[in-house]
Amino acid sequence: MRKRGVLIHMFLFAGFVEMRVLCDVTSTDLDEIFQPKSGSNEKSRLVQKYADSVKRGKYNEANLIKQQLSRLIEGQVKTTANEIKTFAVKHRNAKKFNESILFCHIASDFYAKQQSPDDAARGVQDCGLELSETSKSMLESDVTNKSIVGDHVISLFADMRHQIQTLPQVDDKIRCVCEARCLSCIGVGLLLIGSYQLMEEPIREGISLLKRKFGDGAAKYQVYGHLLNNLGLYCESTSRFEEAVKYSTEAIEAYRKSEDLTEEERKRLMDKSQRNSWRLMTLQKL
Repeated sequence: MRKRGVLIHMFLFAGFVEMRVLCDVTSTDLDEIFQPKSGSNEKSRLVQKYADSVKRGKYNEANLIKQQLSRLIEGQVKTTANEIKTFAVKHRNAKKFNESILFCHIASDFYAKQQSPDDAARGVQDCGLELSETSKSMLESDVTNKSIVGDHVISLFADMRHQIQTLPQVDDKIRCVCEARCLSCIGVGLLLIGSYQLMEEPIREGISLLKRKFGDGAAKYQVYGHLLNNLGLYCESTSRFEEAVKYSTEAIEAYRKSEDLTEEERKRLMDKSQRNSWRLMTLQKL
């Protein structure tokens, strides 16, 4: 079982989660605003205080600091949700992971306040996808960051799902898909930290949510394929290899039908799923 666990862990970092993050990480006005100036920049001090609180495991304190900083930005800085999320990506690329978490969380609030209902839901979900990328990068950099992912980041995915659920006047189909993507992020986060028993519930909930709303049409969204693949990884963690192969095979077919993938993305995901299926078949024979 130990060897199989290592296989799951190594395979996970390749990731069955959507890549919908901002790539434009050029300088913005936020760079200048958050540069410390002889210790007199209140916003910069709050960013550092947040990062320190996260390092010490003081997550309630960190959330209070985030709320304070969010109010300061809203009242004093002319910026947009997209710019704040871009700032989060920039911090992730610089391996400032706690700061990236902070600005992703703030960006989700700004999407909810600044955008039209449907765009707000999509924006919040995209903050979840960026947080998922940050989680993977954090653990690749230092596995001891598992506690931050498990005790802090996963709760932020749940918060973002709640934001999407409570946004008024969002199209039902858009709300459903955005919720499913947040549930997928929760499942991936739990898989990343090795909490295999806990990951089944959010993954199955995401699959059920999509099936109830779209029926056989659920496969037109790539998140459905990701959820199936990750359910297969869960089954692998409990040595249910026949089920794992089944879900991996269903994921291949889902990617084939997905309407929100480019052909290049479709080929990459189908190839990856096929390799995973062959791997699982090999494990089944051991």
